[in-house]
Amino acid sequence: MVKWANAKNDLAEILRASWKGVTGVIKTQLILSAITFVMLCIGFLLLDIPLWGLIAFLIALVDMIPVIGSGMVMIPWATIVLITGNRQFALHLLILYAVIFIARQILDPVINGKSIGVKPVYTLLSTVIVTLILGPWGLLLGSVFAVVIKTALDIRARRNRPAEDANPPDIHP
Repeated sequence: MVKWANAKNDLAEILRASWKGVTGVIKTQLILSAITFVMLCIGFLLLDIPLWGLIAFLIALVDMIPVIGSGMVMIPWATIVLITGNRQFALHLLILYAVIFIARQILDPVINGKSIGVKPVYTLLSTVIVTLILGPWGLLLGSVFAVVIKTALDIRARRNRPAEDANPPDIHP
């Protein structure tokens, strides 16, 4: 009976941690999209693009869609501009996209790790492994798996701790 109660409590804790992971991933996406928006605004302003704020906002909205990102807009836009003969502007758009892409790749595990309570390197490793196994879904679920694994390890560590604390070493003054 005790094992069933422990398993039930463990499952409840893992579900709470998983929910924390999901909300952390959503929070991370919002933060990264806001960063993308600011970077796009600066880039578009420097490139003298009309309606730069509106275009940046719309691309940042697309950027919130996991896996798709701002490249879904920026790369075709640069390609069309290149085909129409404006190589320099196309190059500037691609450079702006590359800067945003690199910034996101660096910031994603750091922000995600902080928001879900897992070290960034473990979040990154979990995301890579789960992406290799599940494909694009791994980009969404990698952080959640990191939280679930961390929670399971924390539960295991807590269970092992009382056994060690039950027999404290004899220390006499």
